[in-house]
This record gives sequence, structure tokens and C-alpha cells, in this order.
Amino acid sequence: MKCYVLGLLLTVLGTSLAASDPLMVGGSYSTTDNIKRIFKDRDGNFDKIRHPTTGAKARADMLTFIQNKVEMLQLLAKQKGFHAANYTQQFTTDIQVSYDHKTVNGTNVILVLHGTANNTEDEPVMLLANYDTARNTNAVNEGSGVVALLTLFESLVQDLPAKNFELKSSVIFAFTDVAHKKYDEETGTPRGETGAHKLGSEWLRIFMSDRKHFRGAVVLDNLLNYNSTGRSQLVQDTGIDKSFSTSYTKLAENAFSGDFVALVHRNDDMDNPLANAIEEAWNRSSHHHKDKTGGQQDSNSTQLDAKLLRFTFNKNMFVSPSVNHFLNSEQSALWNEHASIGQTQYPAITLTDTRNLRAGCRQMCNVSAMLTDENLQFMARTVKTLKHFIIQNQTVDSGAFSSLQSSVIFLVGSAIFAIYNGRY
Repeated sequence: MKCYVLGLLLTVLGTSLAASDPLMVGGSYSTTDNIKRIFKDRDGNFDKIRHPTTGAKARADMLTFIQNKVEMLQLLAKQKGFHAANYTQQFTTDIQVSYDHKTVNGTNVILVLHGTANNTEDEPVMLLANYDTARNTNAVNEGSGVVALLTLFESLVQDLPAKNFELKSSVIFAFTDVAHKKYDEETGTPRGETGAHKLGSEWLRIFMSDRKHFRGAVVLDNLLNYNSTGRSQLVQDTGIDKSFSTSYTKLAENAFSGDFVALVHRNDDMDNPLANAIEEAWNRSSHHHKDKTGGQQDSNSTQLDAKLLRFTFNKNMFVSPSVNHFLNSEQSALWNEHASIGQTQYPAITLTDTRNLRAGCRQMCNVSAMLTDENLQFMARTVKTLKHFIIQNQTVDSGAFSSLQSSVIFLVGSAIFAIYNGRY
């Protein structure tokens, strides 16, 4: 009788620990469907060029769309028991247009999902994507980061309360403006401060003034172009073979297929822990992995064989023109690789489908052409990865039972229970 009781208690304990494990949190609805819905909510605006000069109206319309969405998400968060606050950061800067400089006004929209920790113990992470575009670009793909952030916020506030999960550390969602054109193609020198510069040097500096530790920023820079065809990753004459030799070798081994998301980071003590955490979260989000954070699988999910490939910067690479393609993203502003900008350096990495280095819908593609099943699943994988990453950030050094420990307790209890009943 004692063995029976012990086995029953251990089984119940293992089950309850696994159920309360923060890594069990996940989505109960289709991420791909939500991505598609947000893209189509905008009545074709995602198709339009949103450059500050040549696409000013479409850019203004997108800003209004984001502001309206943020207000709705803030209300949803309140209904679900979260505290969320939104901020508007306005600024003026210069951009390069052809051979001239123009002064433009920019607007960053910031939505903070506050954790339950007090400020001195808060360890926020930041996710950001720009909503403007270059002058000649695939505007739909450039808007994918915005959609990913909106989808992720909704997924978190809808799902976490249902799983009785406490969000301890804050999550910052930043929609940045005036990201193009950030760098001269030949010299890599800055052309005025971008929305990300202003975000890091002003807003984030104030926000973090009384907080414990900033875990880092994750930049989402084009996430909707998946191409598993051989030689669809266009790396000829880009200098990647010299600047990122390890990554280039892996590309060659994979027949130069564009079936991966690139993780861009510095090889230093600031970025490596963040990059490692994102890679771990990516692996956890795989359909081939027992999904501890995924909850119910998407009804339309398939075995999409997407990979994560790291592109690692060393300090001496910043002077190389061959890497400007990867510097033309918001993480470079947070790195402060140009000392003249004069701001704090932050841990920052970028997730990107490498944009115009991938064959397929590269320029002037519309929503209908881009929202294929594969592209949607590829982007959904990134959203799920970020959800895993955010959840992991809540449990660092928590001292709680791991899922492995919970499983062991459950198995031991089950074995004792089965032995008592004469099954073995």
C-alpha cells in the first residue's frame, strides 16, 4: 500500500510540475492564419513603398495602422490582466536621397508589455522592426517584421493567462521609422540618426535608468522569403565567402539554398549569450522537436525544413564594404559601431531572410504573391521562436524544476504505480 501511495504521489507531482513548467506555454490557434489576417487587414498598404520621400502617404498610412493596432493590443492586454503602455517618440533627422540630403520627421511607436517584477529586478528584452521601406524594394517583405511583432504580442497576451504563466520581465515592442537609407553603400558611414539610433540613445536609455539589466534587442528585418531551391541564395560577388567563411561553407554544403533565417550578431560577450538563447529557442520551435512551448500545433502546420544560420561579426570586419548588406539593419544602430554617434552599446542581433540576396519575390511583389504556405510557415517559425525566447527569459536562475526533472519524477512514479498493479 505504501508503494502504491508513493507512486501515485510522484505521478501527480510530476504531472503538476510539467503542467506548471513555463516552457509548456504555447499558442492554441494558428500563427500562420493570424499573420495572414494582419497582412490583409491593411487593404494593400503592405504592397506600397513607404520611403519617407517617395512613399510619404503610404508611410503615414502605415503609421496610423500601427498606432490603431497598438491601442487595440493595449486594451486586449488589460482585459487579460496585463499592464501595457504605449509611447510615441518623434524626432528629426537627415537621410540621403540620390546625391542630396533631406530633413525628415520620424515617429517611433513603442508598446511595453510590463512584467510583474519591480523596476530594480526587471530584465527587459526588446523586439523591433522598421515600418518604412527603401525606395526600390519588396515592400511586403519589409513589412513582415511589423506583422511578426503584432502577431507575437497578441499570442502572448492571449495564451499566457490561459496557461497560468506569470510574465516577470518586461517585453518592449518597437516599430521604428526612417531606417532607409542608413549607410552609404561604399563607405558605410552614417547618414544622420535613424529611428533605431533615437530609440537606443534616448528612449531606451531613460527606460533602463532604474532597471536591473537589459538582456538585448532582437531586430526583425524581412522574414517572408523562403526558397529551398538550389542556388536561390544569391551570394556571388558579395564578399560573404571572405567575411563569413564558415557560413559560406554551410551555404555551399546546402547547394546555396535560401531555406534559412540568418542570425546576425557580434562575436563578443554582449551578443553571444543573446544569439545562443535565440538559437536554442529556434531549435525548440522545430516541428521535429517535442514542442514544450507550442501547446496545440497549428492546424495548417507542415514539416517545413527551415534552418538557422549564424553570421558572426568580428571587430575588424566593420570597415569591409562586403558586410554593408548586414549592417543595413537596425541592430547596427544599437551596436554603435561608429563611435561618433556617441550612445551606449547594447546587445543586439538580427533575424533576417537576407532580403535581396534571395531569389524569388525580390522587388515590387504584392501580398498575394508573398503569402504562400511556405513563406507563412517560415515566418510563423520565427514568431514561435521569439515566444520561446521570451518565456526562457522569465525562467533564468529561477531555481524551478526543469521539464527534465519533472519528467523523471513522473516516470519514477508511474513505474512504482505500475509495479504495484502487477504490470511488470
